[in-house]
Amino acid sequence: RWKLPSFVFRVSNWKTDLGSIINQLHSLDPKMSSPERKKQKMLRSSDVPVMIPVLAAEHYESVKTMEVFVMNVPDKKYTSAILKLLQSKYDCTEIAHLKRIRRDGDTLLVILCKKNEETLRTIVTDISDSLSLSGDSITLHPTLVEVPAKCPVNKIQFEAARVLWPLKVFEKSLVNPLDIRETFSELELESLERHMDYLAEKARLALLDGTIPVFAAFVDPKTLEIVAEAQDTSNLNPLAHATMNCIDIRSLRSKEDDYICSGLWLLVTREPCAMCAMAAVHSRVSAVFYGSDNPQLGALGSRYKLHLEPQLNHHYTVFKHLQHQKTSKIWETFVSRLSPHARTG
Repeated sequence: RWKLPSFVFRVSNWKTDLGSIINQLHSLDPKMSSPERKKQKMLRSSDVPVMIPVLAAEHYESVKTMEVFVMNVPDKKYTSAILKLLQSKYDCTEIAHLKRIRRDGDTLLVILCKKNEETLRTIVTDISDSLSLSGDSITLHPTLVEVPAKCPVNKIQFEAARVLWPLKVFEKSLVNPLDIRETFSELELESLERHMDYLAEKARLALLDGTIPVFAAFVDPKTLEIVAEAQDTSNLNPLAHATMNCIDIRSLRSKEDDYICSGLWLLVTREPCAMCAMAAVHSRVSAVFYGSDNPQLGALGSRYKLHLEPQLNHHYTVFKHLQHQKTSKIWETFVSRLSPHARTG
């Protein structure tokens, strides 16, 4: 059995057994084809590079709940009439992510409204009057139940939420971004690790030369090859960070009618600052991978999550801690050699 990365378990306090859910998600199906088995074998490999997606806080949240009034449909023949009445007069955006009806064996439960006594009385009266017109006289018994308060944003949340109440969202439309192995193929992961290892080695040599040990490279995801690389030379020019230099180099090779780095992956040994993160936005990169954190100036996880700003006209995904141990050690060694007043950024 393979282990999920430790960051997956930051999500806590599920209403159901999270461990059981994860085991179900990743169990090996005996009916799998050979390619699928090969992929599952890869997923269990200890050689998968450690890499953590930098996501919005909502991806790490437990399933929050809210109380709603539900009632047992006394007879299936009333289902259509009750649903039609609720959807026409009491359609609520706060429960739009939930299916209105849940089947429990032979019993049908229908959501009436969120916890609100006044609204409940009105709904119960309307339903009773509507059924009375057809000659039926019944007594309704609403009860309170807990349901998911909002739509899940990943598969793990979906599995926990649907135990509480059926959801309108389709599981196939969700991914588990907490697990990089659902995002990248084995070949892509190997290439990312290899290229960051290459940049880390260049940073190590720069450290020996007394220059700034930060390197960046653009990788074409179609060929998985480096198409541009550069070193940080901000000791000569304060704007010449590794990412900025790499964009300059790439711009000399790109077509005039293209965005400079459209669709490319950016790999950098140290977390980009706000200037570099915005340059990546304007260059239209599709993903950023970095090694060591930048606690003082990092704009893609440490201080800000600039790539998640909704106002931006382009967004890319971010993954941190690729070759983290190597890149962090190199930077720490570099900083230790600086004078105290120079140890920033």
